[in-house]
Amino acid sequence: MAGLRGSIRERLADLRERPLLLSGCALGVTLIASTAMAIVAGPGAVLKLVDRIQPIWLVLILAGRIVSYAGYTLAYRRLMGLNRGPSMRVIQAASLVSLGFAVFSLGGGFTIDHDAIRKMGHPKHEAAIRILGLGALEYAVLAPLAWVSAMLLLGAPHVKPSMTLPWAIGVPAGFVCSVIVIRACHHAKSGGWHLPKLLDHTVQGLNLVYQMVIEARSHRLAWLGMLVYWAGELAALWAGLTLIGVPISLVRLTLAYATGYIFTPRSLPLAGVGVSEVLLTIAVHWVGVPLPSAVVAVFFYRAGILLVSIPPAVLARLYISHLQHKQARASAT
Repeated sequence: MAGLRGSIRERLADLRERPLLLSGCALGVTLIASTAMAIVAGPGAVLKLVDRIQPIWLVLILAGRIVSYAGYTLAYRRLMGLNRGPSMRVIQAASLVSLGFAVFSLGGGFTIDHDAIRKMGHPKHEAAIRILGLGALEYAVLAPLAWVSAMLLLGAPHVKPSMTLPWAIGVPAGFVCSVIVIRACHHAKSGGWHLPKLLDHTVQGLNLVYQMVIEARSHRLAWLGMLVYWAGELAALWAGLTLIGVPISLVRLTLAYATGYIFTPRSLPLAGVGVSEVLLTIAVHWVGVPLPSAVVAVFFYRAGILLVSIPPAVLARLYISHLQHKQARASAT
């Protein structure tokens, strides 16, 4: 058993050193997942839709991903630098964002961020707090948008209640619970209690976002950056639907996207390949889009953004490798 685990670790390490091969495998998984969904939807109906493709909308998928990178980089730098955190140049932050969104990480994009913060000389617990805070910031922007969309779509025809009710109830409940947990943990620590490590890091990560809410004007660029990120991603999904001539309102698009990406792309291994194709297709279908159309739209959206993510990630790997060699030479001298 130990030999088998060692062999698996060696193969995974080999894959990490072959990003293009890893990208090819990820695209293959996307194709397999989409094919399975196409079989369920009806191959004939799916093929008819493929004939209706308007390639010009593929450009907007590319543009949406570029816009989302720019927004996330802005938010990323602002949160990381909060309270004397890691100070990063724009190119460093953009490189880490590019790697985190590509399919090069077997552990998810946040593991790349965690390693980078550690290598910059910050302690392990500080890295964990920043990563948890970054994840909380993502949801702090997306969840209210999904809540508003759910409230507007309550009782709407062709939209399943299982899409609207969880968001309508869950977002306010989640906010109240997070405030209660933060305050309870604060009082516990003040009273000399030692919290479990994961809970303590989570609360401190939430506190970073809470601080950004209280001092919203000072951190407006972080909020703007995350809003731009989600806007770029929504625009790319909208382009995937428009690619085959499927109209969709902004509120239905937002609700479908938020539900399909209940686990955000950076939190999942390999940018969520396989899982995201299935969940997002179901979510798009549940807001009223016919299943064959949802299958085709999500496939081109996912394949498009995964392909677009490869070149900047390759350049980012080269840049970070150059920095590491440079630091190694400086240390040697």
